[in-house]
Amino acid sequence: MAVLFSFFLLCTSVYAADNILFIVSDDMRPELSPYGASYMHTPNLQALADAGITFRRNYVQQALCAPSRTVFLTGRRPDTSRVWTIGPYFRDTTLHNVTTLPEFFKKHGYEAVGTGKVFHGGAPSGLIKKNGTIIRYGNDYPASWSEPYNIPSDPFDHWNGSDRGKKAAPFSYEAIDAPWQDFIDGNSTVFATDWLRKRAAGRPRDVDGSTQLDKPFFLAVGYHRPHIPYVYPKQFDIYPETVPFPPSDHKIPKGLPVMSMHDWSSEMGGYGDMHKAGLPLEQRGGYQSNLSALCTIMPEEKGMQAKRAYWSSITYVDFLIGQLMSELKDLGLWDTTTIFFLGDHGYKLGEMCDWFKHDNKEAATRIPTFIKPSKATAINNHIDMSQKAGTFLEEITEEVDIFPSLVQLHGFEVPTDLEGRSWIPLLAGENQSRVAVSQYPHSCADMDGVKNCVLHGEPWSGSVMGYTLRTHEFRYTEWTKWDCHDVMQPMHANCSDYGPQWDNIVGRELYNHTNDDSTTTFDQFENENLVELPEYADAVTALSQQLHSHFVVHNASDAPAMA
Repeated sequence: MAVLFSFFLLCTSVYAADNILFIVSDDMRPELSPYGASYMHTPNLQALADAGITFRRNYVQQALCAPSRTVFLTGRRPDTSRVWTIGPYFRDTTLHNVTTLPEFFKKHGYEAVGTGKVFHGGAPSGLIKKNGTIIRYGNDYPASWSEPYNIPSDPFDHWNGSDRGKKAAPFSYEAIDAPWQDFIDGNSTVFATDWLRKRAAGRPRDVDGSTQLDKPFFLAVGYHRPHIPYVYPKQFDIYPETVPFPPSDHKIPKGLPVMSMHDWSSEMGGYGDMHKAGLPLEQRGGYQSNLSALCTIMPEEKGMQAKRAYWSSITYVDFLIGQLMSELKDLGLWDTTTIFFLGDHGYKLGEMCDWFKHDNKEAATRIPTFIKPSKATAINNHIDMSQKAGTFLEEITEEVDIFPSLVQLHGFEVPTDLEGRSWIPLLAGENQSRVAVSQYPHSCADMDGVKNCVLHGEPWSGSVMGYTLRTHEFRYTEWTKWDCHDVMQPMHANCSDYGPQWDNIVGRELYNHTNDDSTTTFDQFENENLVELPEYADAVTALSQQLHSHFVVHNASDAPAMA
């Protein structure tokens, strides 16, 4: 018995000390070979999928960079953090003293190190500058990290469209003849691999070849691509000149409420080549009155080449992930490191005449997700990788589940204030039925000020929040009146009643996903809004009740005190 107990303590110490490599890619949708896209050259993500587990139906809580990252890095949903756009910093809203995901592991003895776009850089992660002097660092440093955060250099920064609205950046896509290391994501990869080599240098190895580190690490690597501009090394310019475009569902869905769509044209028009092709620099008036105009505003040749460049950017990121994986193997850290990869939200490439993300549709909210547990964490959580490696996790999961799951996987008690559910029981084979909920703020009036919506039988304009529920069979959305008009000021008094107003619904959507295998489908099942069809009346009633049960109606008295 004493021998067994000693063995248990030994396993526990090794188990708790295993490392984490956390990788996030900006704007990457699950159009990858592990999801059935055989035409995509993603051998390293395929290798990760073969060694680990692929999440077939993992959904974000809001399809926008900063809100999404706030969710998986804090374990709180957007209505809790009040981060609904790019701008507010979660520690300045309701989460003043929150422990973030890397901070949790830092507090539990890990060396937490980050590079690239993990948190959304700049003001959304705390940066304050005054007269060129840094008053407060960004990237949630120093709270989340053990050492100064690495901000990679970007020699091609003038491609980024930062002057959008004043002048256009040069190109929306470009294959540049330069070494892969020179690009912003290559720079992050070089930093990460160099850091790993330094950590492993001179350390002893076990009999199985695993390197014994003096301290476990949480290494986070955030890739900017395939976010627009699709700028990548020319060596990855491998796809045919002609790729399929427009997609088969390049049309406005039948019965789509006008507030469900967003005008993406000015974001695309912020790039010089697209502006010259006819896309605007500024938001246009009247688009809600003529949604079909979004189907013709992008010249077909430009759309095709942008899609091709997006694919090439994915292949570049895949190559970089391969560099990280190879380094772990060479340094004897493969077996003792959990690798977790996700995209921060989905993406549209012309589906439904839409581009980018910015809504509650399937293509915007479903993300690629992979996990390869370390050997010890798999064993201790009863995850039989001899059977699970190379398989799909079929159940619906959410990005808010990531924080509690990695904590539980690595042997720590899950904090009770996290809002997600650990999916470790699912990986161990337990059967559970789950759903996902997401949200996105839109408006019922475009730039011309026309009242495009109807509220209680009267023409109405104003801010709306779309709340959506995804079950295995359906996606159901309700657009409600929303009084928090300025999402850049989430602590303003107007935002104190910031929950859903279920008695003020201005639009609803229902889509049937019964036959959706969630592989390479991007909105093919969302081409007709079924909400008014009599045969779906009972389903709508049940889904509405289920949706309401997942969102808390906040009152002014519930609102956290302003800082």
